Amino acid sequence: MHAVYAAWFNEGRGQWIEGNVGLGHTMQWNTPESKLENLPAVAGETGSRLVITAHTRLDNRQELIDKLGIRKPVESVTDSELILASYRKWREDCLKHLLGDFAFAIWDERASRLFCARDHMGIQPLFYRTVNSQFIFANNIEPLVQDCFASPRVKQETVAKYLRDGENYSACDTFFDDVFQLPAGNYLTADESGVIVKQYWSLHEVQPLKLVRLEDYSELLLELLKEAIRCRLRSQYPLGAHLSGGLDSSAIVACAGTMGTVDAGKMSTFSWMRAPHSGEELADPEWAMSQEIADTYQLPHLYTELASADILNVLRGHDIALGDTVDLWPEKLVVKNAAAAGIRTMLSGWGGDQLISHYGNDVYAERVLRGQFVGTVRELLRASRYTSKLMHTFPTYVYGCVLQPLFRAHMPLFGSGYDGIDRDYLDYALPDLRVASTQGTQVLAYKGVYLRRQQLSSFQLNHLGNRISSWAVSGRVSGLSYAYPLLDKRMVELALAAPVELYRKNGVHRYFFRRSVSRFEPPGFWDRNQKQELHRVEEMFRMSFDAAKAWASERQFSRKPSQFIDEMRLITDINDIKFYKLAENPDRFRKISAIKRSILALGLDMYI
Repeated sequence: MHAVYAAWFNEGRGQWIEGNVGLGHTMQWNTPESKLENLPAVAGETGSRLVITAHTRLDNRQELIDKLGIRKPVESVTDSELILASYRKWREDCLKHLLGDFAFAIWDERASRLFCARDHMGIQPLFYRTVNSQFIFANNIEPLVQDCFASPRVKQETVAKYLRDGENYSACDTFFDDVFQLPAGNYLTADESGVIVKQYWSLHEVQPLKLVRLEDYSELLLELLKEAIRCRLRSQYPLGAHLSGGLDSSAIVACAGTMGTVDAGKMSTFSWMRAPHSGEELADPEWAMSQEIADTYQLPHLYTELASADILNVLRGHDIALGDTVDLWPEKLVVKNAAAAGIRTMLSGWGGDQLISHYGNDVYAERVLRGQFVGTVRELLRASRYTSKLMHTFPTYVYGCVLQPLFRAHMPLFGSGYDGIDRDYLDYALPDLRVASTQGTQVLAYKGVYLRRQQLSSFQLNHLGNRISSWAVSGRVSGLSYAYPLLDKRMVELALAAPVELYRKNGVHRYFFRRSVSRFEPPGFWDRNQKQELHRVEEMFRMSFDAAKAWASERQFSRKPSQFIDEMRLITDINDIKFYKLAENPDRFRKISAIKRSILALGLDMYI
């Protein structure tokens, strides 16, 4: 396992072994106190020792110091010291007191038991495997499947679901039958009797929040947003931030820029777009909105020059079995460029759309279903008066905001529901794999109009968690950690506790979040916010098409047929398929996506 981590960016390694128990750690500094860590760390007297290894950033450090009665300056106390002290005092209940992003393991000598935990939203991954009566764990899959352990067997059901859904959405299953991921908000114990996994926190437990004024909710949101960002800016190294020009990433960068906590030159922003080729392109909202935010706060804005050759390299060698199944491939170049700049924290707005900055498109329909007819009519009348667009009259609001969502949810002929998985990528799957894709329970996103269920569904589907885990796995090799202010536990709980009426008001979608961040400059930015990504998606489609063609031209058939993919049919289709612009043939996007995923699935044959 150390051999795998030795190839990663690191500032040293440590290990603690006694009897049949061993813990290891590969250090990657980030926060000021991380430089004081010496892991694995041992606390207590022989017979009652606690030994910890961890990857963590605690956000309530002073609160814990006060609760635990630690008489040391906060800057001299490490996160592992706080976790050990919390565990010694509260045992499993320590997780009720910890706030932040963490994955850790504690060997409890007195109980002869290993205690492992993952943070509430699953920002830090934790994988484990039981093989030959051994329990092994890591925050990456690769060291768990090395030759020193029994060779793992590829799990056919996971491969089938990956091709069906486009990603591995399972919160616990991996591509191997005996390698698992600890779900977010869960802990496990491992001892001679076996492994037990328990949930310690659930989104379903969040209770409604009743404040006096609507303005109180916006003020609370802004306060929590600033605190969430402040916690994630606590780094000894340069910072990076995604900046697409959309509402979520722009708000994070703008908030950081106005807080006075980012020193000049310490933060750079990253776009998935290539640099604009002309003044006309630069004026297009797809480029202009992100550049406007970066210019306002005088931050370097770095574009991503992705080419078909970069995608071809991914198709040649990317191993989805190691935990990264997200095909947002510009991010791989962002990681490379960020690492070259010495950046160790990348702020991202991921998760906002699904929770705190939800669009709230169906709120009016939900209110009608709840019997709130008069209030809904008044709101729609008010919305129609506020708009200057002739098409946004009261009847069109009634149809678009009430009738259409109800039809969509309850009458399938009117279209698919909210975020459902309504298409698959099984085009080239072998028959046995197609059968496997129908086995078990398929978790689909909620298709109704109730906003709370929509929010919870995104989390249960693990749409949020899969990208988090994938980026954590791919970034950590280069020493990069991702930070998601909008997935801060406090922000998430507010998202589920605030009245649904706040998410769309006066006809304005994302009203709750938009109103809270509207005080940030530049003036008017938050009102117009109509970012689209037509150029990026079209260019990505074209590059993926070219990369697939190049892959097929150089591919040599394996002597041993694939266990999962009809390779002959795949290559024949790639050679025959013609390029069309997405507007001319929208199904081509799904077809190219099926081709890319099938190519990557071919790589799983190496484990057979």
